[in-house]
Amino acid sequence: MRYAKGCLFAPVILPLIIIGFMLGGLAVQWLWNETVTEIFDTNPVTFWQSVFLLVLCKILFSNNYNVKHTKEDKNKWEWNER
Repeated sequence: MRYAKGCLFAPVILPLIIIGFMLGGLAVQWLWNETVTEIFDTNPVTFWQSVFLLVLCKILFSNNYNVKHTKEDKNKWEWNER
């Protein structure tokens, strides 16, 4: 059976993304429950709390800037620094 170029996304890539989020959530849950609960005497987190914590950290700590600097921009910055 022949597939179009975009047809590989839904049956293959999408389940891999979902499995990645699930494994990431389980890893965060396990690490949180093993370390933070013992150090600070807090309640353990659930799976969904760990997934939301993972998403929150991704939003806060990832660099999503798609800025492309040119040589002219660098020259402007050097001139302004003088």
